[in-house]
Amino acid sequence: MQKETGSDGSTLPANGKDKTMIGQTIFKIEDMTCGHCEKTVVKALAEVLPGKAVTIDLAARKAFVEGDAALAEEAIREAGYTPVREM
Repeated sequence: MQKETGSDGSTLPANGKDKTMIGQTIFKIEDMTCGHCEKTVVKALAEVLPGKAVTIDLAARKAFVEGDAALAEEAIREAGYTPVREM
């Protein structure tokens, strides 16, 4: 029987879900400085994670994202911003 692996090469748990896709990820986005930036980030995330919760704290320059963290990070970068995952 072949073991399934996640996107990070780890063995998937018994439920078959990749641990990178579970829970909330917080991104610090220093170059998200205004309302337009906020809307751009939200739109980029909505395109790749439809139906997932996205909350922005513009004053803290943070995005709180439900879903696949790697996919979210890539979308933020493609939108022109520099996300840093927080632990």
